[in-house]
Amino acid sequence: MANRVGSLRTRLFSENAKAPDVQTIVDTVESELDDDEFVHQRLLGKTDHLTVEKDGQKEQLTVDGTARTLVILTDRKLLFVVASSEDTLVRPISYIDIKDVDVDDGLLRSALTVAIWPEGTYRLTISDSTALGAAVSTLTHVSQCWQYAVSMLEAANETLPAVGEAIERGELGTVRSERAVVEEKLSRARNRVKQTLDESAIEDLPALRQRIDSTETELYRTEMHARIVRAATLMSEGNQKVESREYTSAVKQLWRARDHLENAQMLARRASIEEPSVIESRLERAEHALKNIRVRPLAQAKQARERAEKTDQEEVRVAQLNEAFEHYRDALTAGWGTDFTFAGDTETIRTDLQEVIAALTRARCAYAESLIETSREAGQKPEADKAIDLAKEQVSAAQQLTKEFRAADEELVKETAKKLERTQLE
Repeated sequence: MANRVGSLRTRLFSENAKAPDVQTIVDTVESELDDDEFVHQRLLGKTDHLTVEKDGQKEQLTVDGTARTLVILTDRKLLFVVASSEDTLVRPISYIDIKDVDVDDGLLRSALTVAIWPEGTYRLTISDSTALGAAVSTLTHVSQCWQYAVSMLEAANETLPAVGEAIERGELGTVRSERAVVEEKLSRARNRVKQTLDESAIEDLPALRQRIDSTETELYRTEMHARIVRAATLMSEGNQKVESREYTSAVKQLWRARDHLENAQMLARRASIEEPSVIESRLERAEHALKNIRVRPLAQAKQARERAEKTDQEEVRVAQLNEAFEHYRDALTAGWGTDFTFAGDTETIRTDLQEVIAALTRARCAYAESLIETSREAGQKPEADKAIDLAKEQVSAAQQLTKEFRAADEELVKETAKKLERTQLE
């Protein structure tokens, strides 16, 4: 058993060393206590029985042999004990189940009366009326403290899921308000314990303190797991934005995911919670994703440009050069408004972009001329109309390039447009 304030024998019978069956009572009481439970006060009974009253009916609880009675106050419960050398009866009562505490004073004796939910009322005549008064004061303070603190903890626990759900939804304002509710309940519980210890003779309430700490730990654990879940959602959304070339948004999503994971890691360490290995692995994935995003636009631009240079098919060359154009533009503009820098020298990218625009303009015009020739060869067939429509698209796209970029060959586009117009008039 844990070290307590004095031995159980001393704490229970220091005033009556000749009390019979002391060891039996000590053994019985010890079996009812947790390893870290403290005995704070005890009252010796004057009778050999404990009276229980429920629904108007009275019952006297006793055991065979010469019985002794005892009341024990620990840091977490009240115990009524009836014991003899032949048998022992113990009624442990949690402080949160106590409805009322009172003293029945008479000329010759005083009795402790404790009303319990839902068991009824326990009554025991006490030998020392002075000790009874002090014990009643302590019992009242401690039971009310337990009940108030536990009610605060129950309210806090009811709010915990809302904290996690708000984090998973990304509703930071709701997270702050729900977390504040939990923290307020924890603060009230702690303040009540402090007030009780200041106002009563009891040394400490470690079990209640531990219960409060456990609820706080559960708050950390709830938030930690919710942040892991939220990070996974953000990383998935970030990857989707990468695929759709929304690079700046993707970076912001991954940054948020990383922040959630780092906060989850901090919460685990602050509350001494076992840190899930998924936190570190996902942090590594987030960093890897950010590194890939940094080089992705420029790398894809170069790849598309190389494919355009290698193909002999005009339609494919146009598609690849247009893709290179989009990727170079991403490399040049992605990350604006953030501290995130994408790979590539700005001036070099601008030069490459101008070259690609010029090449794309030429490719569209060449493809349009090829389509014009196809329409002439097809004569009045439907294929001719289809070829002309495709040629119009290429010329229109090339004209748009000349409106936006100096690198586009305006004269070449005008010449191609005239060829298309003449073909349509033929």
